[in-house]
Amino acid sequence: MDIKKAVLSLGILSLGTSLVAGDVTINIKGLKSSKGQVIVGYWTKADGFLDKMEKVAAKQAAQISGNAATVVFRNVAPGVCAFNLIHDENGNGKMDTNFIGIPKEGFGCTNDPRPKMRAPKFDEAKVNVGAAGAAYTINAAY
Repeated sequence: MDIKKAVLSLGILSLGTSLVAGDVTINIKGLKSSKGQVIVGYWTKADGFLDKMEKVAAKQAAQISGNAATVVFRNVAPGVCAFNLIHDENGNGKMDTNFIGIPKEGFGCTNDPRPKMRAPKFDEAKVNVGAAGAAYTINAAY
Protein backbone atom coordinates (compact mmCIF):
# COMPACT_ATOMS: atom_id res chain seq x y z
CA MET A 1 0.00 0.00 0.00
CA ASP A 2 1.43 3.36 -0.91
CA ILE A 3 1.65 6.26 1.53
CA LYS A 4 -1.35 8.15 0.07
CA LYS A 5 -3.67 5.18 0.56
CA ALA A 6 -2.37 4.62 4.08
CA VAL A 7 -2.97 8.26 5.06
CA LEU A 8 -6.43 8.21 3.46
CA SER A 9 -7.32 4.99 5.30
CA LEU A 10 -6.21 6.44 8.64
CA GLY A 11 -8.23 9.59 7.98
CA ILE A 12 -11.36 7.61 7.19
CA LEU A 13 -10.89 5.39 10.25
CA SER A 14 -10.43 8.35 12.59
CA LEU A 15 -13.42 10.13 11.06
CA GLY A 16 -15.55 7.04 11.54
CA THR A 17 -14.69 6.69 15.21
CA SER A 18 -15.43 10.34 15.93
CA LEU A 19 -18.89 9.96 14.38
CA VAL A 20 -19.81 7.03 16.63
CA ALA A 21 -21.60 8.84 19.42
CA GLY A 22 -25.14 8.73 20.70
CA ASP A 23 -27.38 10.74 22.94
CA VAL A 24 -27.76 9.90 26.62
CA THR A 25 -31.05 10.75 28.28
CA ILE A 26 -31.10 11.14 32.06
CA ASN A 27 -34.57 10.88 33.59
CA ILE A 28 -34.72 12.21 37.14
CA LYS A 29 -37.49 11.09 39.47
CA GLY A 30 -38.34 11.46 43.12
CA LEU A 31 -37.63 15.18 43.47
CA LYS A 32 -39.39 16.45 46.58
CA SER A 33 -40.48 19.70 44.95
CA SER A 34 -40.42 21.61 41.68
CA LYS A 35 -38.49 24.42 43.32
CA GLY A 36 -35.16 25.41 41.74
CA GLN A 37 -33.43 23.37 39.07
CA VAL A 38 -31.64 20.07 38.56
CA ILE A 39 -27.96 20.04 37.62
CA VAL A 40 -26.63 16.85 36.02
CA GLY A 41 -22.93 16.09 35.67
CA TYR A 42 -21.34 13.74 33.11
CA TRP A 43 -18.11 12.13 34.38
CA THR A 44 -15.66 10.15 32.24
CA LYS A 45 -13.06 9.47 34.97
CA ALA A 46 -13.02 8.49 38.61
CA ASP A 47 -10.53 11.25 39.37
CA GLY A 48 -12.38 13.99 41.25
CA PHE A 49 -15.79 12.29 40.99
CA LEU A 50 -18.28 14.39 42.99
CA ASP A 51 -15.45 16.14 44.87
CA LYS A 52 -13.98 18.39 42.20
CA MET A 53 -16.63 19.81 39.92
CA GLU A 54 -13.94 21.33 37.69
CA LYS A 55 -13.16 17.75 36.58
CA VAL A 56 -16.68 17.02 35.32
CA ALA A 57 -16.66 16.40 31.55
CA ALA A 58 -19.95 18.27 31.02
CA LYS A 59 -22.92 19.48 33.00
CA GLN A 60 -26.40 20.66 32.20
CA ALA A 61 -29.22 22.27 34.13
CA ALA A 62 -32.90 21.47 33.65
CA GLN A 63 -36.17 22.86 34.92
CA ILE A 64 -38.32 20.63 37.09
CA SER A 65 -41.84 19.65 36.08
CA GLY A 66 -44.07 17.59 38.34
CA ASN A 67 -41.20 16.55 40.64
CA ALA A 68 -39.25 15.13 37.69
CA ALA A 69 -36.80 16.39 35.07
CA THR A 70 -35.02 15.18 31.95
CA VAL A 71 -31.59 16.08 30.61
CA VAL A 72 -30.15 14.95 27.26
CA PHE A 73 -26.42 14.88 26.64
CA ARG A 74 -25.80 14.91 22.87
CA ASN A 75 -23.03 13.02 21.05
CA VAL A 76 -21.69 11.07 24.02
CA ALA A 77 -18.82 8.81 23.00
CA PRO A 78 -19.25 5.12 23.82
CA GLY A 79 -17.55 3.89 26.96
CA VAL A 80 -17.64 3.90 30.74
CA CYS A 81 -18.91 7.04 32.47
CA ALA A 82 -21.15 8.13 35.33
CA PHE A 83 -23.83 10.77 35.86
CA ASN A 84 -24.83 12.61 39.01
CA LEU A 85 -27.59 15.02 39.91
CA ILE A 86 -28.05 17.85 42.34
CA HIS A 87 -31.49 19.24 43.13
CA ASP A 88 -30.37 22.86 43.34
CA GLU A 89 -33.44 24.12 45.21
CA ASN A 90 -32.08 27.60 45.91
CA GLY A 91 -30.59 28.13 42.43
CA ASN A 92 -27.04 28.88 43.59
CA GLY A 93 -25.50 26.33 41.17
CA LYS A 94 -23.96 24.04 43.79
CA MET A 95 -24.72 21.37 46.37
CA ASP A 96 -25.44 22.90 49.75
CA THR A 97 -24.30 20.91 52.77
CA ASN A 98 -24.49 21.30 56.53
CA PHE A 99 -21.46 21.99 58.73
CA ILE A 100 -20.29 18.36 58.60
CA GLY A 101 -20.78 17.95 54.85
CA ILE A 102 -24.15 16.18 54.72
CA PRO A 103 -26.20 17.35 51.70
CA LYS A 104 -29.08 19.71 52.41
CA GLU A 105 -30.41 19.31 48.86
CA GLY A 106 -31.36 16.26 46.80
CA PHE A 107 -28.70 14.23 45.02
CA GLY A 108 -28.22 11.00 43.10
CA CYS A 109 -26.09 9.02 40.65
CA THR A 110 -26.59 6.45 37.94
CA ASN A 111 -27.26 2.98 39.41
CA ASP A 112 -28.76 4.73 42.49
CA PRO A 113 -25.99 3.80 44.96
CA ARG A 114 -26.89 4.73 48.55
CA PRO A 115 -23.78 4.30 50.70
CA LYS A 116 -23.99 5.32 54.33
CA MET A 117 -21.78 8.13 55.67
CA ARG A 118 -19.98 8.88 52.37
CA ALA A 119 -20.58 9.98 48.82
CA PRO A 120 -20.99 7.34 46.10
CA LYS A 121 -17.83 6.26 44.30
CA PHE A 122 -17.35 6.34 40.53
CA ASP A 123 -17.27 2.52 40.37
CA GLU A 124 -20.69 2.35 42.05
CA ALA A 125 -22.22 4.84 39.61
CA LYS A 126 -20.47 3.87 36.36
CA VAL A 127 -22.43 2.76 33.31
CA ASN A 128 -21.33 1.61 29.88
CA VAL A 129 -22.78 3.78 27.11
CA GLY A 130 -23.05 2.07 23.74
CA ALA A 131 -22.59 3.65 20.31
CA ALA A 132 -26.35 4.17 19.97
CA GLY A 133 -26.54 6.10 23.27
CA ALA A 134 -28.62 5.16 26.28
CA ALA A 135 -31.26 6.25 28.77
CA TYR A 136 -30.90 6.08 32.54
CA THR A 137 -33.17 6.93 35.45
CA ILE A 138 -31.75 8.48 38.62
CA ASN A 139 -33.92 8.58 41.73
CA ALA A 140 -33.21 11.61 43.89
CA ALA A 141 -32.33 11.03 47.54
CA TYR A 142 -32.63 13.52 50.40
